[in-house]
Amino acid sequence: MTGVASNTTPAQLPKNERTNLFVWARTCSSSNLTVEANPTPEELVRLLVGTCVTISNVTYTGADVARGTFTNGICAGLPIDSGVILSSGNKTNALGPNNDSGVNAIHRGSDLGTNGDADLDNLVGGSGTHDAAVLEFDIVSSNSVVLKFQYIFASEEYPEYIGQYNDPMAIFVSTNYVGTNWVNTTNDNIALVPGTNRPVSVNTINGGCVQSVNNGYISPTNPQYYVDNHDPFYSAVPPYAAAAPVANLQYDGMTTNLTAQIHICAGVTNHVKIAVADYGDSVYDSAVFLKAALQCP
Repeated sequence: MTGVASNTTPAQLPKNERTNLFVWARTCSSSNLTVEANPTPEELVRLLVGTCVTISNVTYTGADVARGTFTNGICAGLPIDSGVILSSGNKTNALGPNNDSGVNAIHRGSDLGTNGDADLDNLVGGSGTHDAAVLEFDIVSSNSVVLKFQYIFASEEYPEYIGQYNDPMAIFVSTNYVGTNWVNTTNDNIALVPGTNRPVSVNTINGGCVQSVNNGYISPTNPQYYVDNHDPFYSAVPPYAAAAPVANLQYDGMTTNLTAQIHICAGVTNHVKIAVADYGDSVYDSAVFLKAALQCP
């Protein structure tokens, strides 16, 4: 294989480049995702935005076990190789294989006992979030630039709890504040379903469910952006249901690699808030994986 991008998985390769996949496999000593447990919030932000911009006022709200970094994503089957993970449960619960649908929350039903987030509440009807993991910081660039995040959203709510437990995530970028408090509105969220103004959540991107826990058949919503990871007991709607797990990840489903971006002007302070949370209950975790930025020369 030639010309393979660093964020390409074998399934994303052109057909004429999929023949000798053993060549790809030889570059992976392990298919296991690795998670670093103890980075500081400042280290997470610097990993995301690189060194070309000035960052300040970094804060993190949530359980310490819900934030971290990850590596070896490509070998684990993800479209992002390394970066930051924020989760509504213990981040290590992301580790595969996907051998539990979450019915009994044996491996990863993490009720962290932490609060939700008011801005995420506004995205999903005004209330109901729990166990929010929220990373915030101010950013200033000396040049006019496009601030860009590549990310995937993954969840244990897929596919059996679509509709009932609409776990959300968001990336707010705002220049609005009242006094010393930054103000985020739903319009400040740049993590949207492509081509729409809808936030990314379990209910806005999914492959449907053949027989959900309480609601029976559920039709897919924006399934072109959904990747099924083969829940052991419940099935997405064909043809969106995977016959076997596609990633060495415990989550039952995820989005494709999405991009959130916004133009920021030189010398203007922008407040960035990246958040994910449970909705409706405090278990069946969701997470957002954000790609590490290329460092400046």
